[in-house]
Amino acid sequence: IKIADNFHKPCILLRSKDNGIYAGSVRVPDTNPISNFKDCLNTLGVCIKAQGHASAFGVEFEGNTVTDALNILDNYIKENQLQDIGEIKIDFEIDYADFSVGIFNDIAKLKPYYGCCLRECNVVIKNISINADDVVIQGKNQDTWYTMVCDDAIKLIKFKCSDEDIFLNAEGDYNINIIGKLGYNYYNGVKTAQIIVNDYEVVQ
Repeated sequence: IKIADNFHKPCILLRSKDNGIYAGSVRVPDTNPISNFKDCLNTLGVCIKAQGHASAFGVEFEGNTVTDALNILDNYIKENQLQDIGEIKIDFEIDYADFSVGIFNDIAKLKPYYGCCLRECNVVIKNISINADDVVIQGKNQDTWYTMVCDDAIKLIKFKCSDEDIFLNAEGDYNINIIGKLGYNYYNGVKTAQIIVNDYEVVQ
């Protein structure tokens, strides 16, 4: 799934079996516009079988047809304008003035239920005020920043930032909109509520 997310494409991982058969599994990123990639493979007849969930399933190919199958799938995606441009589907949008630890807990406690049929929530929180003096830079490469929000109850953190990220060398006050995931981090027996920032924009 990390490969699929990185390239914004379905990922088919195969290994050789007996009798010239290649078998493996498929994962499709949440941002992909193909709602049922399993049915797509079966309908196009490019594989021996595809069984499982719509976006996470097992598959088998005749070894000598794999290259042709990929070409057929590529053409199908282009002809039907199903290219994945990496747009993230949003589950909740809330203004920071209305956000609270209680709302955080309500969303974060869903974590045990996430799986192939229920993806982790993506949340937009708008108008978060950040003072650059409160931002902490950390990580081996000094490319991760965090600050505390909700009266220091929740850590707002962004990992592996590019060199252009504003908060790596920021001064002054900023108002930002973020998209991220809500959950808990456990380290050395300490439980920390955190919002992992996928992306953000400065609005003021």
